[in-house]
Amino acid sequence: MTVRSFRNLACLAVVTAFLVSCSSTHRLYMESLRLAFRSGPEKSLADIQQSKIDLMQIELGDRNPAFLALAYLENDQHKWVSADHAVFVFHHDKLVQTSGFATDVLSTSHLETNPLVDIASANTTTWQYTIDIANHEYGLPVESTFKKDGTVTKSFYGQTFTLDKWVETVRTEPSTPYWDSAYDWENSYLVEPVSGNVFYSEQTASPFTETMVITYVSRIARHIKNSGGL
Repeated sequence: MTVRSFRNLACLAVVTAFLVSCSSTHRLYMESLRLAFRSGPEKSLADIQQSKIDLMQIELGDRNPAFLALAYLENDQHKWVSADHAVFVFHHDKLVQTSGFATDVLSTSHLETNPLVDIASANTTTWQYTIDIANHEYGLPVESTFKKDGTVTKSFYGQTFTLDKWVETVRTEPSTPYWDSAYDWENSYLVEPVSGNVFYSEQTASPFTETMVITYVSRIARHIKNSGGL
């Protein structure tokens, strides 16, 4: 068995173990998970609205879009799993941990000061934290600054939304021999102004990971339904 295969099985085991502890919902969840992943990378608005579990669409590099299913909530963190058992952990829509990749983000510190906890009431805010990155850096210091960058229009499922754009400028200083200088990048978050929910995000979790394009499809589908859409 390869290291990746073992890691994937371990991720699935963790998710399954949690769900077994809630035996009354375990069977329903696993069946819903199979249905969520069965139809491939494309899903209609009706598919999303009919899903019994929350779904998120994610794009990595040139790969086809994939769907993640919400596995469980714990300590203000949303833990999502993919069909191949990769795990993505978000704290108020900030990617803070992954499992199933060669350069996993193992942990992110100081989540209590994450500006996304209440981004709608902020103008500019700075967050200092550290991240542990498998096979690279442990305790890597990170400084990020969130700043509102006007509004943008973006369409989902044939409907156009006006969303607040927040840009997170991230700076790290990895130690040698990996990097000789500081490394900077930007993450973006498109926020529905009334609810304060992030609908769409582009995030790079560390200097050693790919940019992830994230669309909160179930969140968007609920918003469309609640606002009198299809």
